Amino acid sequence: MISEHLNRASDSEEYVRSHLFCCFSNAIRRYVYYSSTKPARVLAEVPAGRDKADLVVTTGSGRDELGLLLVECKRRILDKQGRKLGEASGQAARYATELRCPYFAVYDGRVFLLFRNESPFLIDVSEVSLEEVILGDFCFRLLANLLDQKYLVGALAKFLGHTALPGISDKELFEKRVLPVVIRYILRNNNERAGPKMEEKELETRCSNLLPLWLDLLRSR
Repeated sequence: MISEHLNRASDSEEYVRSHLFCCFSNAIRRYVYYSSTKPARVLAEVPAGRDKADLVVTTGSGRDELGLLLVECKRRILDKQGRKLGEASGQAARYATELRCPYFAVYDGRVFLLFRNESPFLIDVSEVSLEEVILGDFCFRLLANLLDQKYLVGALAKFLGHTALPGISDKELFEKRVLPVVIRYILRNNNERAGPKMEEKELETRCSNLLPLWLDLLRSR
């Protein structure tokens, strides 16, 4: 009975968020040790319009402090993964726009999706459990690349060689049921902030244009 409660707690969104908060906090301390010229911190429950973003990594200080990376955390997802990651990605994109963060991510305790807040959006797809030590190293390398402005879409191969995170194990599932759904949520959010509602036909066309790029990235991992 006790073990069931513990397992349920370790699968919760709160557990995922608190664990990732610690990983980024430790990453910032490590980064500042090597480069004190780039102040940064991680904040939890940051107001974003009427809602709150789970985690925001910032850079700068005082009036010069800006949001850099927004992370939306979700409980460990066992079913309907496409819809749940899609909803979370759309939510993160909306918050990132509200807080003017150039990067946003979604993490559910197993899958880490990283995006740039402009087309073609997707930067990285990784799979790592909360309990794996490698997650802390990934947060450090991600932070260092973002702060040093080296994490550019055109330099994916170079960066991905240093993440030390494995790609998605079930790539077929992601190709067919996850990424196509995530694209739609991202594009709908992008359209809502840009102007009139996108027609379904136009949405499908834009999804079709983006999906091959996302699939190439997924397969390269």
